[in-house]
Amino acid sequence: MLQAIGSGRRPGGWRRTRRTLGWLWGLSLVLAFSGCANLHSQPRFRTPESERPPAQAPAGKQAKPRGAKPESEKSGSALRTKRKKDARRGGGLPSLRLFSKESSDLVETAEQFLGTPYRFGGDTERGMDCSGMVHRVVQEAWGKALPRNSAEMSNLGMPVSRGELEAGDLVFFATSGGRRISHVGIYGGDGRFIHSSTTQGVEWNTLEEGYWRRHLVCARRVTPASISP
Repeated sequence: MLQAIGSGRRPGGWRRTRRTLGWLWGLSLVLAFSGCANLHSQPRFRTPESERPPAQAPAGKQAKPRGAKPESEKSGSALRTKRKKDARRGGGLPSLRLFSKESSDLVETAEQFLGTPYRFGGDTERGMDCSGMVHRVVQEAWGKALPRNSAEMSNLGMPVSRGELEAGDLVFFATSGGRRISHVGIYGGDGRFIHSSTTQGVEWNTLEEGYWRRHLVCARRVTPASISP
């Protein structure tokens, strides 16, 4: 009696407390492991195609900004700009620009003699030299007589810069060296001229060819009115 009252505890109370604590500890462990199992068993969802961010362009192939011109159009525009600059300074191939019917007749008449062999001092279908060809062409196209020498022809008409050449202009060369004119041809447009060469006879050549570009001396614009009767 005295022992029970002095302790203030009921018999078996500590054992019940231990059982309660053990039960609570076991329950907490079960809940903890259950939570971990649920964490690892969450399903993996794929992002719908409609919600995926747009794919990045591969390295070296960056997306073109809106309104950008295609490369082909850029290159075409740059080429046209270059041709205009070259034509202004005489380094390109100017477009065919017939300044009069007389000049057109001159080029067309000259083309009739294409293939005629070279012949020094000649001006016929059997053979002709450079000044002989020009002399014959002007005579047939305009009914006018030019001097028979290319150097004397270079004194007629008005001077023309290379960048202002038009079909029908006469182009003069120094093929013997220096600046002494010794060859003549008729400009036909697009950087080409027709003449009688010593190797091929009457043919087309281009002013862009190295030899003729180096030896070009001057050009003259001759009209029927600029030639004495």
